[in-house]
Amino acid sequence: MIGQWLLNNNHKVSELIMMCYADNTDSIEILNKIREDTNHHLKFLAHALLLKRPNAFINYTKWLREILIHLNFKEQSIINNYEYIKDALTSFHSLDNLSICYDYIDLAIKGMHSPSKDHDSKRLFINPLKEESRLYTELLMNNKKSEAFELLKYLLHDYSLESLYTNVLQESLYTVGDLWQQRIISVAQEHAFVAFTEEIMAYITPLTLSNETVSTVMTCSVGLETHDIGIRMIANLIRKSNYNNIHLGANTPIQAILDILDQEHVEVIVISTTMLENVYDIKRLIEGLKAKNANVKVLVGGHAFNQDPSLWEHIGADGYSKDAISALDLIHQHLSA
Repeated sequence: MIGQWLLNNNHKVSELIMMCYADNTDSIEILNKIREDTNHHLKFLAHALLLKRPNAFINYTKWLREILIHLNFKEQSIINNYEYIKDALTSFHSLDNLSICYDYIDLAIKGMHSPSKDHDSKRLFINPLKEESRLYTELLMNNKKSEAFELLKYLLHDYSLESLYTNVLQESLYTVGDLWQQRIISVAQEHAFVAFTEEIMAYITPLTLSNETVSTVMTCSVGLETHDIGIRMIANLIRKSNYNNIHLGANTPIQAILDILDQEHVEVIVISTTMLENVYDIKRLIEGLKAKNANVKVLVGGHAFNQDPSLWEHIGADGYSKDAISALDLIHQHLSA
């Protein structure tokens, strides 16, 4: 499988590509940044190949182009890098299906100018708490944590936890993610924002939880997924809705999840991922879950699926949700069926 080979040999291919750049610059700092970016491109290409989703690599390239243009870089740098990838791969001419790699790269170069079909949930609805979300973001960005906390406590008098999660917290996290991608804020600032939002969730959520009942829903993320705030929101809403919840958090090994099915009667499993690189692991997990219990329902969500809304069907999931509220609706549907 060419995708798996590319994952396993990322370093070899990358070093061949770096030889092309070494002739053009002596700056160690620039070369290290190019190497980091090249490894990232190769990883995304490999996962798109594993999933047999050329559009995944096209969408990645569109996103990459938008970021570079915002940072005043020329899109030709993407094209040059992709052509160097193709040249490096020719050194491994004995590989089967190598032409598929070339096809994916060519499609990405051609497709990065096409209109973006943005399916991300953050642009698909009118936010009734848009101003409150803006204020919450502004308060935290100015390190006014007490005021941000008081704002959410005040809003809880008039709005549900579901509404605060989706319309204030989730929206603010999208905004901060955009600011980080555009290098307006540092990764440290982005991490601090996320960490405090997690603290706030811990404060406001217990105020609304109800007693658990017999139906059990598991929530988790797999692979190298470290973003768990979205799946944690869903876990909190599950408990609020009178379901028992087993929350395994981020970066959970596949076998550990499968072992839970031997110990617990789990009816629905919700899996979230931000990055495409974790989707193949989710596919493998679903295959293992269905082999153990064909009746268990597996729901998926997160940014990787928002960018490609038919991806959930491709990997064998039973449903997809674009946000915490729609995830809860799907869970209700499956448990009441």
